[in-house]
Amino acid sequence: MKETGSEFSLRRTAAELLPLRIRHAAQDVSNCLAKTIAKKPSFVIIGTGRCGTKFVAEYLTAAGHPCGHESFYGPNGPRYRAGRNVFTSRGDSSWLAVPHLPEQGIRVIHQTRAPLPVIKSFLKLGFFHPEHYARHRRFVEFARRHFEFCADPLRSAVRWYVEWNEKCLAVTDKQFRLEDFHESTDRISEWLGFDEPMPKQCLPGDPNAKVSRIHVSDDQIQTEITCVPEYTRLVDLSARLGYAL
Repeated sequence: MKETGSEFSLRRTAAELLPLRIRHAAQDVSNCLAKTIAKKPSFVIIGTGRCGTKFVAEYLTAAGHPCGHESFYGPNGPRYRAGRNVFTSRGDSSWLAVPHLPEQGIRVIHQTRAPLPVIKSFLKLGFFHPEHYARHRRFVEFARRHFEFCADPLRSAVRWYVEWNEKCLAVTDKQFRLEDFHESTDRISEWLGFDEPMPKQCLPGDPNAKVSRIHVSDDQIQTEITCVPEYTRLVDLSARLGYAL
């Protein structure tokens, strides 16, 4: 049957409108996604873990600069989507951020702590010990994706301190020591783009205070650490960060 002029015109109009309708649908999807994407932090404090990132997050928050602790960068990755996972803080303090950085628009500062307290803290938590895997499962699984564990927990802790700090140094050259935090607040405020420097004291407590769940002799660690194959690397890296073993 021969097609009439009106039928031809209708078919042609539908064909012309189809791409336009697809474009409109795509735009609607894009607009919807834009509404469900949470804003990123403007800054992030990174380190090895067990280095005082929670203390610094609480300090920044008390100083009027809301900062989460592993709240945006968690073991499952960045929390970009909105809903229950909306990120509302100004910054985040998380060792879990390191593999996802650098990222445009996010200022990064590397926080360090003396090597022996960090290594002892990891050992006392049992982080690198297979018997305590279940206690830290999500975090251990994250670490294993970016770091090769070995049979000796002490050696793993030493290597972790060296290699994770090296990863941090590759991301940013802005670094401060936890031990000097109160004396570094002006410099940190400038790095983070704050309008005014943070107060020198706005949160009570010891930034080096840690919770120990497993008894490990400090003297034993002090003695055995020199036998770890990576000890020389630890000494060199520590000196680079301003620490002497």
